[in-house]
Amino acid sequence: YGESAEDTLPAFHKLPANTEEWYMTQQFVAKDGAINFTDASRTILPSRAKDFPTISAYLTSLFGAEGFHFLQDNFRFRNDYEDTATIPYLQFLTHDIVDNSSPFMTGYPIGGMSAFTLGMAERAAAAGVQMFLNDPVLGIDGSSATGGYRVTTASHSVSGVLNLIVALDPTGLSQVKGTVGKALNAPSYVRDAYPIPVSVVKMHFTMPWWQTAFNRTNSDVRRVWTTDACLNYVEIAFNDQHEAHNLVRTVYADGFCAGYWKRIYDQDPTKKLLTRIVLQQLAQVFQVEAVPEPLDTFYHYWPNAWYFQHAGAAFDVYQIEDWAQAPLKGERVALANEGFSKWKAWVRGPLHSSKKALSALGLSHPPLYTDSPSMWPGIDREGSRRTLQAEGSSGAGALAAQLSPQQRLKEYVKNGGRRWS
Repeated sequence: YGESAEDTLPAFHKLPANTEEWYMTQQFVAKDGAINFTDASRTILPSRAKDFPTISAYLTSLFGAEGFHFLQDNFRFRNDYEDTATIPYLQFLTHDIVDNSSPFMTGYPIGGMSAFTLGMAERAAAAGVQMFLNDPVLGIDGSSATGGYRVTTASHSVSGVLNLIVALDPTGLSQVKGTVGKALNAPSYVRDAYPIPVSVVKMHFTMPWWQTAFNRTNSDVRRVWTTDACLNYVEIAFNDQHEAHNLVRTVYADGFCAGYWKRIYDQDPTKKLLTRIVLQQLAQVFQVEAVPEPLDTFYHYWPNAWYFQHAGAAFDVYQIEDWAQAPLKGERVALANEGFSKWKAWVRGPLHSSKKALSALGLSHPPLYTDSPSMWPGIDREGSRRTLQAEGSSGAGALAAQLSPQQRLKEYVKNGGRRWS
């Protein structure tokens, strides 16, 4: 147990006592440790990184087996440091560090991350957009030279489409037939995409049992990541709306542990078995005698929560992003999805990918904002109000400028990895 990566060093007997997570990260991410915090894409990667097909092999070569596990165990996204392709992952990681390493990037929208999609759906409906849910695209045919494209779904067929943005993830795109669908799937861009599975368990309790965790009378521990339990990452809400209902994300597990919880759920879809195991692991991790039964337990499994690249991927993230804007020469087709963006995971990837797709087709798009008129993300744990700024504004940049590159990297690793990209 520890409140920092360095607190866990006694478990790694072969590592020097002065080992620091941020310094190791600096060394494996950039040549001579020089991360470009002005333009992440200009960061020069270490030359030896190209010699290793997976990030796990690369890190082991640098720091040994114990050093690799020290980094992986203290990073809350476990599948990141596994069998993902080295160069594309390091390119993503430099952007992630640069964009998510300052204190102002903290929080969730009121109502959870679904507030994004619900808000977009409301605006689209108000603009007259028709949305057909549970109606998968089966095929795409046609060309810009022959009157446009025909999109066939399970229940509909639309012809004469002049501009086509395919907003499908790589797994969904791989299932699309037709001449256009076949052409989009021909290059290795789609095949190289590596879907990361994630399991999430949320629980609603009658009381804040965690306040007596770790033998404290008023524990302020709200986030925990684990190695000996498949909880992986526990997050106790501390905004006013969620805190009033004692809501806890008790499991946030990617990679191996995502499959573990899915097998438990498949064995007993009533969630009784899953609830019992989660409560036992929570009691062990939080060092309490028992965790009370929750009022509700919610479980969801994403087989493709986000995408990295398979080992041996033929293209890096910048090449993939460029290809997605014009995947078929001479055609009015573009792709929009996190899986084809340099920003992996969470909301920024699809937003920027959509913006690039619209721009590639010469279509207008609204500016992307990261501000918060509703005062989201709310009040942080220190009690100060934090809001994000619109792109190009001076607010976020000014706050970032107050921190040195070393401080920004320390902030990133202290958080256990990306906040919300």
